[in-house]
Amino acid sequence: MNDIELTDTQCEALSILLERYRETEEPVSGSYIAEKADRSPSTISKYMKELRSLSLVVSLRGQKGGYRPTAKAFGVLDGQDVDESESLFLVQGYDRVDMVVRSIDFPNVIDAESCVADILFDEPIEGYEVGDLVLIGPTPGTNLVVGGEVVRVDSPVELRVDVGVLEAPVTEE
Repeated sequence: MNDIELTDTQCEALSILLERYRETEEPVSGSYIAEKADRSPSTISKYMKELRSLSLVVSLRGQKGGYRPTAKAFGVLDGQDVDESESLFLVQGYDRVDMVVRSIDFPNVIDAESCVADILFDEPIEGYEVGDLVLIGPTPGTNLVVGGEVVRVDSPVELRVDVGVLEAPVTEE
């Protein structure tokens, strides 16, 4: 995923956004990012527009507006590469299976009510049907865990999940 090269200021702004969003799960104001980065609001606005054009942030208008990271943003700073397969846990019921996941795609994360994840595995998975509840993760780097109900089995190696849980825990270093 990370063929995106960010400037130091873009990385700093995105890091501040991700950290605050993980804490509050609310849109983060440009003035908050500017204050934390010790930059002017107009400078941060410029960088946030660039991040938006890279599909890393969504800009929300209105009184409770601000910026929200996209799913893509969570992996960029960690240098994750979606094209490389990673071994993750796939949990169904009480069964935990070590599976190699090629990618987790979020076609639409703007509306939390209709967030779905398309999960592509390296090898065929068996015994999963529409209506099954599953958890996938944690991903390397961000520790992202995706959970929800299987709404479609596209092929023996693909599931579409209606996301009910999407967590990337904050870790103190």
